[in-house]
Amino acid sequence: MFGVVQGLAMPKLIRLLQASSIKRIMDRTTINLLSLLVGGFGLFVVLTKFNVPELNMSFFGQNPFAIKRDVIANVMAWIFTICALMGILLRVLGEICGDCFSSRRYTTRFYLLFLGASIVGLVFIFYSLTALGKQIAKRIWLPTVVEGEREVYVQARFIVENEGWRQDQLNLKENLSDPAHYQRANFETAERNIAQIEQLLELPSGDSALASRLERLKPYFDKR
Repeated sequence: MFGVVQGLAMPKLIRLLQASSIKRIMDRTTINLLSLLVGGFGLFVVLTKFNVPELNMSFFGQNPFAIKRDVIANVMAWIFTICALMGILLRVLGEICGDCFSSRRYTTRFYLLFLGASIVGLVFIFYSLTALGKQIAKRIWLPTVVEGEREVYVQARFIVENEGWRQDQLNLKENLSDPAHYQRANFETAERNIAQIEQLLELPSGDSALASRLERLKPYFDKR
């Protein structure tokens, strides 16, 4: 069955290529260059790991930065694997339909310029696909990360709204020998937690008060 479909489809594809403007522009050398660049570009990105320094930090439970990294890496791997497969497919089509194209139509200078222009184009495509991949990945990791950081957010908000006291300290604060020390330590903990959430959500921290920064985070944690 596959052989019958292939026998019917390939002559149509060859006739289409012969009638199209691609035949007048491309030759086998440009097709080979383009397929190697696209395929190599996809494989290079797939094999390149994203550097996340926060993975070396210590966390209670699962590292939220690892969750985020894994989702982004998985989405990027799929996108650029498809690019690599497109490069291979282009090479295969070039071999199958090789009779439609001349072997080497242009000068060496043209091929060097074509190579340079292709690299510039692939760099632009790389940044575009990376931005697209991160947007797609964010839709996946954001709910998971927000839910995982909910307790940290609630604790930081309680401290800021209660003048630097944790919930378990409210009934004990009158008996503490140095209340200011505890308040200062709690504010420092709240600031670290808020900064961690901002970094995870890719929000600029700025120098605003903790209450203002918490209000900016509120929409993420109020949504269910």
